[in-house]
Amino acid sequence: ETGLGMELARLLIRLLTWLQCVLTIPFRKKVKPADTAFLTRCLRSKGHLPAGISVKSVKHGDLTKWTSSVHRVEVDYTAPCDAPTAIIVKTIPQNFKGYLNSIRCGFWREAVAYDKLATDKSFGMPTIYYAYGSGVTGSMIILMEDLKANSTLTAYLLGNQGKEIPETDRTWPAHIGDTPPEDVVKSVFVQAARIHRARWNDPALRTNAFSFLKQHDWYSGKGKAKWEVGVECTKHAWQKFRNSPESKKVVENWNPAILSLLDNAHKQASWSKFQQDVKSRNFVTIGHGDWHAQNFFFKHDKQAFPRLFVVDWPEIGLTSFPGTDLAQTAVSDVPIELRRKHEIEWLKAYLEELGHPEYTFEQCLADYRAGLERWIVLFGICAGMGFPGNILQYFHDQVEAMWLDYCAEKKAKGEDPNQTFTIRTAYFYGV
Repeated sequence: ETGLGMELARLLIRLLTWLQCVLTIPFRKKVKPADTAFLTRCLRSKGHLPAGISVKSVKHGDLTKWTSSVHRVEVDYTAPCDAPTAIIVKTIPQNFKGYLNSIRCGFWREAVAYDKLATDKSFGMPTIYYAYGSGVTGSMIILMEDLKANSTLTAYLLGNQGKEIPETDRTWPAHIGDTPPEDVVKSVFVQAARIHRARWNDPALRTNAFSFLKQHDWYSGKGKAKWEVGVECTKHAWQKFRNSPESKKVVENWNPAILSLLDNAHKQASWSKFQQDVKSRNFVTIGHGDWHAQNFFFKHDKQAFPRLFVVDWPEIGLTSFPGTDLAQTAVSDVPIELRRKHEIEWLKAYLEELGHPEYTFEQCLADYRAGLERWIVLFGICAGMGFPGNILQYFHDQVEAMWLDYCAEKKAKGEDPNQTFTIRTAYFYGV
């Protein structure tokens, strides 16, 4: 567990995944978003295209961003049919680095999640026409419904983290724009409850059928080295940013207490504490793992229930701390005063929809506050990915407000917030 040991472990994981990526090159499924034969095979394999009808032509648009390669294709067929005329095709970049990152970080997991869970409406997933993912090769292929026509990115309805909303995306109906933001966030919390309820304490979660889930081995007491390397990755990313020339200017207006929290939080992280926390809970369920408003689409149909489509599932995993998902949304997307005014109401709505009284309000609130730990580790990732200073300042302000509320509640109980704050989340960015 020394610094040298962690560095050796990082290097070993890099070497093993590199070898895996090389050896599996011949077995990968290639994605050709504009290829009519490729689309025909995928749609037919899942029964979305009748026999005897093929894709005739494709109009292709590239929507690629971040770690994914995303394409919107408009499709014509050789004969009239009910097959989709607009499809979103998502994969990882079709190059060695793309596959390597998919193996390391688990991007392939999203396709497996869609393949196994999309028909369960509790998860709020869009219609999936085809999905294939492999943790061995890193391959990921997803053909899904185009959501833009009947829903709006939820982040836009909550202010888009202060960023400008593209004019081309300002297409939502008037009644959507008039929806009170507190109702939008309440819908997010209710949808989280539906996901958590869907497999609440299901014994099957411990079996190989769900081994694709992140943390599956960790919740069985296995995979200590990988968890520790994941925690070390975000610690390393944050330290690299702190040692960079631009760091001083970016953090000059930050609360010293938040800087200290970010600098020191990883020192308290330990596998034994993580395992102790897991064993203290008598339930486990599925969590989304990246629960922020860029991953929700708010449906235009006022009668729809649930009101959200939920996308972007590579972090889907086991959790005994479901309130952590809720905290990520609150910090990422909700204006501070709006959160403070309505968060208790939202948590109660979440618990009512969840319907499991063994998860008490006190536990839920504690997880929600302590869920700030996810943003502590995300700071390292965001800084390492080169987020601009104004965006890091926004997240600082959001984290600071939640941290101050957390401290006030802990001190009211006579507890030291620095001693009760625990890092549980492990990411593999920059392994």
